[in-house]
Amino acid sequence: MTNNELVMLQSLPLEIKILKTEQRIRECLEAFGKDNVAVSYSGGKDSEVLVDICRKIYKNIKILFVNTGQEFPETIKQVLKRKKEGYNIDIVIPKMKYADVILKYGYPVISKQTSTTLMKLREQNLSEKYRNKLLYGDEKGNAGKLPEKYKHLLGEVGFKISPKCCDELKKKPSKKWRKENKILCVITGEMAGESLLRKKEYLKTGCNAFDNNEPKSKPIGFWMENDIYEYIQQNNLRISECYTKFKMKRTGCYGCLFGCHIEERTGNNRIVELMDSHPKLYKHLMEDLNYKEVMKRIGLRTYKIDQQKLFEEE
Repeated sequence: MTNNELVMLQSLPLEIKILKTEQRIRECLEAFGKDNVAVSYSGGKDSEVLVDICRKIYKNIKILFVNTGQEFPETIKQVLKRKKEGYNIDIVIPKMKYADVILKYGYPVISKQTSTTLMKLREQNLSEKYRNKLLYGDEKGNAGKLPEKYKHLLGEVGFKISPKCCDELKKKPSKKWRKENKILCVITGEMAGESLLRKKEYLKTGCNAFDNNEPKSKPIGFWMENDIYEYIQQNNLRISECYTKFKMKRTGCYGCLFGCHIEERTGNNRIVELMDSHPKLYKHLMEDLNYKEVMKRIGLRTYKIDQQKLFEEE
């Protein structure tokens, strides 16, 4: 798929997008069998819309929710309500707890790519050529190069750095559940418009990637965020109180540090926002999980700042 083709799909009216999404889901169910397909459910708005569309096609479709232990209370409340309403949800709990993951492997800081690069440079026995590529780039460019502003993290900072929390808390328990339940394909709510990485992946495969080692369907991959909210409004769909009560833009793991530096360009990072929405969770991160020191080391604020003041300083 070309970028122009994706743009064309993203510009379609919602009613056409819904029809295309339904067709991709039916193709998935027909290819693997309706009882060999499951929807990955996070309790967030995107997967809420996805599950609603899937259940209109096959009401008893299997739904997987992985409770990482880093979920907002409102997310758990939403999932349990849906399960009580008859949604065919399996709730899976990983073997490791988040506190154990960051102690054994390290904190998920800055971005997945930067955490991976830091982990490699700090812990692995790299060739001189590859190490120099990660530090300085090469003749092909700076892809994968560690940004200068984070090179101080190569020294002793008092904590480990790693992107492995998602593997331990989501991917491994999900893979185990799929094997136990004979799931051949997973339907996810990933959208190309969410990030450059997801856009790149979508351009390679489109909605249905059935030839992968782990077949996946992304039937709302060409939707935009405004489509999600329009669908929610049109279908009077109940979503998590994270959105309705606390006006959050995202849910997911409340302690995730990926992307917090980007959030600080226009306001407060998501960890600091917990001071108002979930003060107990904020205190837990700061005092029990050493977030105050970690955030200080990677250049993040641990206090709220007035947005107007931030703009004036710029």
